[in-house]
Parts: sequence; structure tokens; C-alpha cells
Amino acid sequence: MEKSLKIGSSSDLLSYNEAKQLISGNTGFEYVRIRKNASLDSIKQELFAKEYDLVCVPLSKLPFVLPDGIVLAGVSKRYDTTLSFIGNQNCLKGPTIRDIREGSKILVQSEIIKLQLQKLLPEVDCQIDTGNFVDTTELLKSNKIAGFIRPNYEFEQNKFSLDDHYVWNFSPYEMIGVPADGVITYVCRMDDIIVRKFIKNIHESDTSKCTNVERKIMKSFDSGTIGAYCFKDEHNNFQIHAVNNIEGNERCFFTQSTSAGLAEKIIEILSNEANLSTI
Repeated sequence: MEKSLKIGSSSDLLSYNEAKQLISGNTGFEYVRIRKNASLDSIKQELFAKEYDLVCVPLSKLPFVLPDGIVLAGVSKRYDTTLSFIGNQNCLKGPTIRDIREGSKILVQSEIIKLQLQKLLPEVDCQIDTGNFVDTTELLKSNKIAGFIRPNYEFEQNKFSLDDHYVWNFSPYEMIGVPADGVITYVCRMDDIIVRKFIKNIHESDTSKCTNVERKIMKSFDSGTIGAYCFKDEHNNFQIHAVNNIEGNERCFFTQSTSAGLAEKIIEILSNEANLSTI
């Protein structure tokens, strides 16, 4: 590519590392860090001021509709979004997660994960985690919490050693995260054809097919009330796990050979369950 690109990232470590990977693989690229907690409007302003040409942002943090003039031009591969509980060894009175001690304080990152954990383990003290990864691990080290739940990519990105901790990896049948988690999207100006062509070459279309399903589901429910995870299995079928918190934390699973119409099927299932629960 002839043009030298200025690449920005949001403040999270996954976006930062994704931007660094783009630079390491492309001669002449420059890296410009976005200020912490940059809004979409400020990203748009800085893109149009040409302070950078594309921005790496977590797809899970972006609304379905963007400000005029900017576009999600592509997405990265999906990093491991398996949700894992990490706890001190003394938080258990038996061999499994169901043996966690009554009243144990566990931190989670979203309301939908909190609701699922409370249904699975009603005896624990589950609270929303407002700190960053380092802050949370310090609370664990000082025994101020019994454990916390995070996606596996955060442990990998932060190089956090799981040695000497109790680890439980949740299957999607047990715990579902927020839609489009673990994926970085590349945001640029809609009229920047050169950058859009570059992004098209690195765009992960298989990832996009799955996150599009998740984001369509997210769009149909109130913010923070939905969990969704879609993937292609070894037979190239699409599998989708979804959960919402309306009237009893309903969940569903569905699989088919194509992603077409899959989001609509899940929306219909969850909406019908929600309606039935109010009769």
C-alpha cells in the first residue's frame, strides 16, 4: 500500500494490541493512541481532521447505528470469548463451581452475566465490576473478592498466570457473554476509498457473518438485556446461543446451515418466550 496510515485505538488492551499488529505487518504505518473513553463523535471528528485514518475499536462497544460519515469497514478475527471464573483456592468447599462458598463476592462485567450467574449460583454475592483488569486482579490477590468472571482473551492479552487459582471455563450452555465480544472493528471515514480497500483485504468475513447475527439480535432488545454468541461448528453449520433478562432470564439455542434469517429466528423465539412468561 502506497499511503502511510495513521492507526488509532480505543483504550482497551485488545484494540491496542490489534493496532500494533497492523503496524508490525505493514511498512510505513504509524500508531496514534486515542485518548481514553473517546466517544464516537470525537472519533468521527478526529478521523475527518485526519489525525488518523482508521481506528481499532471493540465491536461489542459500538451501537448498531453510527454517526454519519464513518463506517465499520471490517472486523478482526475473533479472540477466545469463553467466559471463565477465576478464584482463590479457598473459595470452594468442593471440586466444582457449584461448590463455591455461600456469600462469596464475585465480580462480573455486565448485567446479563450477573443475571445468569445469579440463576446458576443464587447463594453468591455477584456485583458489577467497574474497574479495569489490573484493578480486579489486585482485589483477588488481596482477598477482597473470592473471584471474577472475564472472557479468556483478557487473560491472554494481559499475560495473567492462572497458576495457583481455581479456574472454571463456562460453556455457552451455562454462560453467554455480550454480543460481538472479542472482535475488533476497523472504523474509518466512509469516503476514504483507499483505507476501505486496505481494510477489505484484512477483513475476516467468517467472523463478520457471526457477529452480524449477534448484533441484529442486540438491536431488537433494550441495551444490556441480551447475551448472544454465534459460531460455525466443524460441519460448517451456524450455532447461536442467546439469552435475555426479560421475565426470568430466558435462553435459547438454534442451529442451521446458513446465517441468513438466523437472527430473526432467535428474536422470534426470545420474544415469544417473553410474551408467554407474562400470560
